[in-house]
Amino acid sequence: MNDRCHRLAARATAAGVLPLLLVVLGCSSRAPSFDELRDDGDYNVLLITVDTLRADRLGAYGFTEVETPVIDRLAATGVTFERAYSPTPLTLPAHSSLMTGTYPAFHGVRDNGAFVIPDNLDTMAGVFARNGYETAAFVAAFVLDSRWGLRGGFDTYFDDFVLPKQEVVGLGSVQRTAEEVVNEALAWLRRARTDPFFLWVHLYDPHTPYTPPEPYRSRYEGHPYLGEIAYTDVQLGHLLAGLDEPTRARTIVVLAADHGEGLGDHGEIEHGFFVYEEAIHVPLIVNAPFEPLRGVRRTEFVSLVDVMPTILEMARLPVPDTVQGESMVALLGNEEPPWRDAVYAESFYPRLHFGWSELKTLRGERYKLIVSPEPELFDLHEDPGERANVADQMNTAFAALNRQLTELDARYSEGAERSPSLELDEETRARLAALGYLSTFAADVIEGEVLPNPVDKIDIYNDLLRAKGLKLRGEIDEAEAVLEGILVDDPGVIDAHVTLGTLFSQRGRHEEAIATYEAALGYKPGDLSLVLLLVGANIKLARFERALQVFADFEDMLPEDPRLYFTRGNLRRYMGDDGAAIEDYELSLAINPDAATAWAALAGARVDARQFAGAREAVERALAIDPEIPDGNFISGQLLQHDRELEAAESAYLRELEVSPRHLRAAYNLSIVYRELGQEPEEERYLRLALDINPDFPLTHLYLARLYLRNSQNLDTAIRMTEWAAEQGLADRDLAFAYFLLADLYNRTGDESLSRENLRRGEAVRQRLMDQSR
Repeated sequence: MNDRCHRLAARATAAGVLPLLLVVLGCSSRAPSFDELRDDGDYNVLLITVDTLRADRLGAYGFTEVETPVIDRLAATGVTFERAYSPTPLTLPAHSSLMTGTYPAFHGVRDNGAFVIPDNLDTMAGVFARNGYETAAFVAAFVLDSRWGLRGGFDTYFDDFVLPKQEVVGLGSVQRTAEEVVNEALAWLRRARTDPFFLWVHLYDPHTPYTPPEPYRSRYEGHPYLGEIAYTDVQLGHLLAGLDEPTRARTIVVLAADHGEGLGDHGEIEHGFFVYEEAIHVPLIVNAPFEPLRGVRRTEFVSLVDVMPTILEMARLPVPDTVQGESMVALLGNEEPPWRDAVYAESFYPRLHFGWSELKTLRGERYKLIVSPEPELFDLHEDPGERANVADQMNTAFAALNRQLTELDARYSEGAERSPSLELDEETRARLAALGYLSTFAADVIEGEVLPNPVDKIDIYNDLLRAKGLKLRGEIDEAEAVLEGILVDDPGVIDAHVTLGTLFSQRGRHEEAIATYEAALGYKPGDLSLVLLLVGANIKLARFERALQVFADFEDMLPEDPRLYFTRGNLRRYMGDDGAAIEDYELSLAINPDAATAWAALAGARVDARQFAGAREAVERALAIDPEIPDGNFISGQLLQHDRELEAAESAYLRELEVSPRHLRAAYNLSIVYRELGQEPEEERYLRLALDINPDFPLTHLYLARLYLRNSQNLDTAIRMTEWAAEQGLADRDLAFAYFLLADLYNRTGDESLSRENLRRGEAVRQRLMDQSR
């Protein structure tokens, strides 16, 4: 009997047996199955995921202090799962579970930014694509960028994120608004198409930092998280309104959240750390265009891993054998199939980032178990807020749930896929490492060691979040004080060392950054990301020999990793050792041959070593991988200019300036091309651009002064510019040119004495060059 019938039966009991019998008979008539409701045609699927959305902050789930009419309408006209759970309170792992129908123990993605979905693991989009659907994804945050493995099966994957070099305190800071994402999705929807579609739209706004636009900021003053939810709801309305009536009539809409948000409950400000209800209880609504499925509410325990098999069954598509979730199609109507009696979730964030214990939980009908160094058991009937740990009092319930959790954990891990290492360009790897990703940044753990309980460390975790927030807002002194306080309380928090070190580095306090990274290496010696940060800090002080020695000091402990060789190659190039740099870049590419940045760096080193054929091959590889790789088109232009293909070089330099508008050498070299082509106005234009990019680049001053001389303009300014350039330590060839230019300038202004003196200086430098060439 379904929930509605239970309620009717309860009300009818007081009226006597006959009314009760009529109710039971009426409710026992079989409702049409989902398969009977839909026809033989294809249905579109619109999957919407809202980041960081607590179920208990929506009107559809009983909350009255925020306006969410669009989501509430979806629930009222669809099927609402009242007890839906995320398998983990982290964005990438949760979406990986949703898209593969498997638990983190199987797909291996247990953190943001450090793991990639295995290529051989089937995804929901892959199944749709193989069966003739047009597929598209529009995501709002870098944490779901295609490089993390979610792109498989999508014809269109709108991410297009650029990771800033500075002022980023976490992957979550690289995001776009719901309005931007929805507008992109609507533009895609307006295209003419004949195939059915699978469209995934991800909105990020309820995630920190909470910055709702007006009028939601004022309307929810003091409650910005609610303002973000209200704003997101309005944008969802715009998205759904973009489905014309015929399309909407053949579209199944599924709305879910990847996880919730702490909001201070149990001391957690944000999410990812704990597995209490506020972090893992999520909204899940299935809205299909069938009247019998309107206003249905289900109370079974369901998980995000159930979404993939449910959607595929609704679309009558095959469910891959790897899927661990269960199709919820039988729950969409009034059926009461056998179903799970508990739901699993986990968080490995404390373990991976801090070396504290991971957390695993099993939520049953009455009791919820959290496994940690000090296990917690909650009686949710009596204590829905999970405040009173009754593990010592309810031994039978504890033992039963613990046994069940152990069995499920083993089952979900069986045949597990191994998350591969990241195949990223080396520049992105370096930036992510500086943010605390790509390395666990947890101190090494001795086998058998009892790890700290995250419950006891929540204040440290919150302080770290607070410090990163202060840093992002520019309150640097305050951030520094908080970080130093963390390291007094727990000097083994490597993430705090890294954040403090990057803060020092950004403020130009490189000596302090070095000391901070060295302290962190004391807790995790040989961690490559920490070594690279230490090397980088020494490079910023031009301590190239010391930076090279850092590599040597940890050589026996460092893994064979492309980042190591790429960074060492850069260092050796700074030191003028192009041959050694080339060797390192080649070693890096032997491990990761798809790194466009490493190919571009190799090409640049080969140009400097005058290995032009090899440089041409390398830059072609770089541009084939990424046509907009920084420096790629510039190096191509250099090679074309060397071969006297001036028009082609012009095009290459212009492409580089489209990619990197402040590329000094591209602007300067372009001015040379125009000089050689006799296009003086364009030469001057790009000399002025180069001067604007870097006023201290002396060659720009020389050639602008030459133009002034040619046109008999601003001769006094030309003299000052040339004299300044001559004092900047020019190479002899350029120094000779500067002296000869000064000789001409002084001759033009009538100062014959200074003209002769500079002519003499120029001849002396030219003679020195001739002597060196013999």
